[in-house]
Amino acid sequence: MKTADREKIVAALPFASRVAFCAFCAERCLGEARRHERAREQLAHEPLLEEGVALLWRRAEHPLEPDRARVTAIVDHVRGYEVAAKHGEGTDYTVDVALVKAVIPLFKGLALVLDPSAHDELDSVSLDGGPPNRVRIPRYVAGAINGPYQSVSLIYADHEAARAGEMAVLDVALERLLALGSAPFSRAVLDGLADWPRGEVGARYVRGIAGSHDEAD
Repeated sequence: MKTADREKIVAALPFASRVAFCAFCAERCLGEARRHERAREQLAHEPLLEEGVALLWRRAEHPLEPDRARVTAIVDHVRGYEVAAKHGEGTDYTVDVALVKAVIPLFKGLALVLDPSAHDELDSVSLDGGPPNRVRIPRYVAGAINGPYQSVSLIYADHEAARAGEMAVLDVALERLLALGSAPFSRAVLDGLADWPRGEVGARYVRGIAGSHDEAD
């Protein structure tokens, strides 16, 4: 599936399914984290990250007004996963990359939750704490794939196979949400998706990816 196809699907989705797709992408990152000891141990000490993803799932299934103070607390905390690099340009990661990348779809979902009446455009939730940008929802939400896509790309030695495998799962999820149409969303819609076989973990991940300046290596 091409980027334009994903954007077209998102444009056709109702609010709940858009939030659900962001939640699904974030959950994929957390699921990947649980496969790896370092990330799994860190996740156990990051309740606000898990709370944020759970908030998205709840909002996708129920028309509840979010606790904006909790949303602010979650956003402020997870922004600390990336800090200015100590040496040179770029950023350093303070937690495992699988947790860092979960923030991408999480923030997209939170932006939707904070502006449920938005249909075509909304204000983004900034990853770096800067002012929000006005964004087109189809492209913005379709970009939630970048969280799990980048995560597995940085974890596995055969990053091309990892990307392809992860994208296949994400695209099937989108297709299921499209098929759901305007029916009420339930997490059961996304149950039973076939996963892809994991390969060898890359040496860079084993020794710990320091930050964004490593991604182009």
